[in-house]
Amino acid sequence: SKSLSILKKEAFRDHFIEEQLKLRGHVSEKKLGRFGWTEWAAFGSVEQDDFYLDTGLACSPGNAAFGENVRLRKQGEAWLLYFKSRAEHQIFSHRHPLLVKVAPEDARQILQSYPVTQRIKKLRKHFRRERGSAADLVFVLHLDTIEGLGKFTEIRTLCSPGTTHTTELFQLATELGFKPYDIVEGSYLALATSSPKAADSASSDK
Repeated sequence: SKSLSILKKEAFRDHFIEEQLKLRGHVSEKKLGRFGWTEWAAFGSVEQDDFYLDTGLACSPGNAAFGENVRLRKQGEAWLLYFKSRAEHQIFSHRHPLLVKVAPEDARQILQSYPVTQRIKKLRKHFRRERGSAADLVFVLHLDTIEGLGKFTEIRTLCSPGTTHTTELFQLATELGFKPYDIVEGSYLALATSSPKAADSASSDK
């Protein structure tokens, strides 16, 4: 199997960058429908159990908000290994992602080989919206309920260096009723390690 260091190199070879806006709170599904968002049937609603690993490749906990991270995710019956590069933007992330499906026995071996620094459980519901005359730009929206942290919304898309969609992400969030103070900088890992009271500020619906 490929080593984690090789996976990291392959992530940086990919020309795509993940761009996202993370927000506190949820918007109703009825409102999502009014603005053209449809449930993404291929993914639907799914429980995710993320094990963040100390592999020697990722950042120290103190840099968790914007640093690299490696996680093993149990999603339904599937196991997925994620590498995400250091965020290049405080608000919009701009990370190089890589996802590899692994067999259950390999997942067990990974968990035995690397210490788990944080475990985050969430329920995620997937929506999508196409934009552009040829529907060539796809935005994905996640309604996330994080155990111990509260409710969050992520709006994301893929971009390439030099071509970003920050204006569109802001517009999509604004039309759904989100305000600038709803924006969350950093990752769920950062919230889990440094903000034990995050649930108090992430419980509202829009």
